[in-house]
Amino acid sequence: FIFAFVPAISCPPIPPLCDGVPMAVMNPLEMPVHNNLGGKGPDTGAETMVYPKAGSMDGQEFDLVVAAVGDYQVNNLRYNGVKGEFGSVNILDGTSAELSFSFVLTGTETPIDVANFAFTVY
Repeated sequence: FIFAFVPAISCPPIPPLCDGVPMAVMNPLEMPVHNNLGGKGPDTGAETMVYPKAGSMDGQEFDLVVAAVGDYQVNNLRYNGVKGEFGSVNILDGTSAELSFSFVLTGTETPIDVANFAFTVY
């Protein structure tokens, strides 16, 4: 499937606040700096896919981390990553996958709470 983040448009100006809560500014997704979703490779190590500098909030950049929850079966690894400005996860026909999406400070494993963003699945 293909997914994208789009900033909420109801709370200008940048950096906007919605009811006093800072809003994340999302960036077009770039090729993952780590790609081993579900331990399927091509990288080794953590069984995640990490999209660098997916956005920023309060002057702090953050990465998007995608992880499989349970069994994940891929049809073709070369389709995991990005397609244009969208994230892409390839799933074997006839199977399903549960995925976890989280944010960490860029280049770290430090979690960050990100508020007020939109997530679209295609």
